[in-house]
Amino acid sequence: MTDTARSRSARPRTALAGSCGRPSAAGGASSCGATFPRTGSLIGAVLCFALFSWYPMVREIIMSFQKTHLGVTTWAGWTNYIRIFHDPEFRTAVANTLEFTGLAPVSSA
Repeated sequence: MTDTARSRSARPRTALAGSCGRPSAAGGASSCGATFPRTGSLIGAVLCFALFSWYPMVREIIMSFQKTHLGVTTWAGWTNYIRIFHDPEFRTAVANTLEFTGLAPVSSA
């Protein structure tokens, strides 16, 4: 091997800003556009996650402040929450849920 070949192989490969077509520091292909495939592939996942989890949660919060009667929706405000918090069966349901949540890990161990 010649001295020129040795000096070329001994140089570290680095990618400079705006160096399209040059190899990256890891010795891979060009770094131009490498960020889009990484983030672009996540766009679909984030949209699906938003559509199937965030949208229903936001919609449920909005619906909890509404009252529907025969297909006609009106704004109820805090009326639904006031009615639920004064219902004795709601307190029983919360107590049962907390009891089940506390006992489930103990019984499964």
